[in-house]
Amino acid sequence: MQKECGYSDLSDQQRVLVADGSCGAAATCLLDRNCAIAQVLPVNATRFDLESHWLLGDLSRYPYDTLELAHVQSATSVHTYLQFPVDLRALVFEQATIDAESNAHMGPSIGAFEQLQLPRALESMTLRNCSVQGTLQFWRLEHLRRLELRNSRLGDFWLNGVGDSLQHLVLDKCVTRWDTFPLSLSLKGLRTLELVGVRTPILRLEVSTELRYFTCDDCNISSLMVSNATYAALAALAPASPNATSGYRVNRIQQDVAQCTAARGQIKRLWEATSVCIPDRNRPETDAYDDYPWMYPYTTSIYLGGSFVLVCIILFSVYAIRRGRRAVKTRRTANDDYLASTLRPSQIATLHMLQIDADAIVLCGTKPLASGAYGDVWRGIYAHTTVALKRVKSPSPASVHDFIHEILLLHTLESPYIVRLLGVRWRRLMDIEAVVEYCDLGDLRSFLAASTLENVSWSTKATILESIVYGLVFLHTFEPVIIHRDLKSRNVLLDSRNGTKLSDFGTSRILDDQKTLTNGIGTFQWMAPEVILGTEYTVAADIYSFGTV
Repeated sequence: MQKECGYSDLSDQQRVLVADGSCGAAATCLLDRNCAIAQVLPVNATRFDLESHWLLGDLSRYPYDTLELAHVQSATSVHTYLQFPVDLRALVFEQATIDAESNAHMGPSIGAFEQLQLPRALESMTLRNCSVQGTLQFWRLEHLRRLELRNSRLGDFWLNGVGDSLQHLVLDKCVTRWDTFPLSLSLKGLRTLELVGVRTPILRLEVSTELRYFTCDDCNISSLMVSNATYAALAALAPASPNATSGYRVNRIQQDVAQCTAARGQIKRLWEATSVCIPDRNRPETDAYDDYPWMYPYTTSIYLGGSFVLVCIILFSVYAIRRGRRAVKTRRTANDDYLASTLRPSQIATLHMLQIDADAIVLCGTKPLASGAYGDVWRGIYAHTTVALKRVKSPSPASVHDFIHEILLLHTLESPYIVRLLGVRWRRLMDIEAVVEYCDLGDLRSFLAASTLENVSWSTKATILESIVYGLVFLHTFEPVIIHRDLKSRNVLLDSRNGTKLSDFGTSRILDDQKTLTNGIGTFQWMAPEVILGTEYTVAADIYSFGTV
């Protein structure tokens, strides 16, 4: 019996590029809608320029290590049968348009390259003159050693999944959201880092002594923030000659004093024309507000008994007021000092690295966007972009301590399905706020309550659920495993451009087999029975909550 052709959905003019054993003696060929060979391609061809009527099909038997694809249009030139060879080592996209916004209402259901099912053995990837709509991520490419992004327009950018395997990173004249938001690069396995034309207000860089080559040509960086270890790694580099592959070459980076001061950092000269900001790991937080002396004691002479009494009353009032103010400030300072003492120096340093100048954010409105039992969320404007600010409702040292741990946890979670932490702001540590990305459609519960059955199609619902699943997969496969513990429709946020995201990690915990997880955490309507009963529970508790959603 003749095998049914999988490309019968093509038009008569369309052709599909395959390397699946259908090409006879040739490695690659073009098939028509009947799976007949329409054109045999050169034997040693590794570069393919997709014409308007070409589609990518099954390439699972492509025999070479490197594959170059030009003019790929993910929305029109990718067939559902697309499959890359599992042992492909290098992949190049040139003048490609990758559109992750598969749902006009909910945004991307999966990351821009997740839909292409990139082979996990991939060691090198290059984008030249490409346009990526949505989220550019490299999820689960644990073996990726080299990544080059050149002259491309990128929507959002995530290096999660790469980890410390990435050794060579090139960012060359790419247009991204970094123009207005801080750029964080924490890649301790890097050996070479080449930046060209990078525009960002703050570059937070973390590398190790593995780094051998660093360039920053034609960069416009207002503030370069590094740790002491990163400073030592950069300082060990010598000036690079024109054709060298080791050393450093930068045009000029002069540290923004205000940004460094806001981060409680120290400006330090790195190279001849470059200074950096090093947040102080051991510097405790203090009240940034000075005392405002409302009144000062009078020292006038006393001529009459009545005047004496009046002056005494005034002096006593002033004393009482100032004593009360000193007591308030003493309590504030004591709370700050106590809170700082509960954090490790590395945690304080991370907060300083994430700190945004408090005056750079404009608060909008007189009421919060959302209010819960433990915190409020406000809308703000930062760098001409709408952001959300989360703050604790009851600023006790214990509640702020838990909130800071939520911030530190969120800082480690880089996924397009998790709400993104942009930074933190505070004048006093007790007043710390998390600055996160703003999702313009609000939470899932409010969205559904304001919609009718006709407005929300099943495809939209499926897209939302799919994104929640990807978010849970990310948490449950994280090292170490993370349990959300409070998954509910209020904690699922929707954005018209960037899709569906999980939020509120205040009750989330790292799964540790050696410790007993707290019971009774979460909202009981969505809570798994084993959590309510106080018995041992695992990531399955999140799956139960997902089913309730």
